[in-house]
Amino acid sequence: MKKITDIKEAEKSSRFNVFTEEGYAFSLSAKGIFECEIAVGKVFSEAEFENILHYVEEEKAFSAAMRFLGYRDYSEKELLRRLARAGIDGTNAVEKLVGLGYVNDERYAREFIEKNFEKFGRVRIENELRRRGIDRELAAELLDEAFSEPTSAAFDALCKKQKMQAFSDMKEKNRAYAFLVRRGFGSEEISAARSSQFCSLPYFVYSF
Repeated sequence: MKKITDIKEAEKSSRFNVFTEEGYAFSLSAKGIFECEIAVGKVFSEAEFENILHYVEEEKAFSAAMRFLGYRDYSEKELLRRLARAGIDGTNAVEKLVGLGYVNDERYAREFIEKNFEKFGRVRIENELRRRGIDRELAAELLDEAFSEPTSAAFDALCKKQKMQAFSDMKEKNRAYAFLVRRGFGSEEISAARSSQFCSLPYFVYSF
């Protein structure tokens, strides 16, 4: 049996520290105190107390997840990994956040693509989405939408790298080609940069 002997408001926190005859037991939010029906003098069976401890861990996980989301957006798997690194099982917390709409892989992926669409090629963006835990089929679908029309991204990146200057030799051409590959541009995108169909400025793109 576990008897609650004291409840004290935590310093610099909106949580409450709960004590039993053995000393400090755990901390909970006001909502948790109410939902777990915790009161000074109340006695809980071992099973009831274990349920309360489980509630405490779930509340900690949810609070940690919300704290991480306060800094930036996360995909579902990415947030689970972040919580795991903090030693927290966030399975239920993340599932709840998905249900509430705070975590949404499609929204996350769309925003990531929009942010990087003009800087990197499809291959690199797709690899990065996969690394961040986005489902392969979802990533492919969204990338098909984004790259449904030819883009000048590879050409623009090349112009910026060369500072509108022609290549001086084959070695420099090869470095430029490798630069585009590292940025995740595929052969079609690089060919588009070569053809200069988007812009008629520098002639160096014809010389790959």
